[in-house]
Amino acid sequence: MTNKTDVALVIVNKLKALVTGGDGKARIYRNTFPQLPALPVWPSIRYTFVSTSPNLDICGDGGPETADYRVQIDVVDLESKGPTAFATLGDSVRTAMRDLLPLYVWEGEFDDFDAETKTNRLSLDYVVYLSTP
Repeated sequence: MTNKTDVALVIVNKLKALVTGGDGKARIYRNTFPQLPALPVWPSIRYTFVSTSPNLDICGDGGPETADYRVQIDVVDLESKGPTAFATLGDSVRTAMRDLLPLYVWEGEFDDFDAETKTNRLSLDYVVYLSTP
């Protein structure tokens, strides 16, 4: 069975090695980074399910097992580490996700800077096509 939970597990398992610290803890989160009093340790990754599109046919919908999911993956690191380190991390995430083709398809991205946290963020947009076996 493949559903949203399975998709989340695939993403976490694929990306956790890229953001696991010296303490052995993976810094990959669903929906939100740690909030006060705990603060996130960078680099970190956050993934969010943006939308779900059911696969409709003459019999109705196929349920979560055949739905398509749009997922946003945010890669965040301190600006002080420099643009090369941040670009390398982003490339590593894209490369890891490319291993999940043809079901996980990169749809676009944007990056920005957060002046408050002094971090760079790369937001990657993927569509997970469970409707296409």
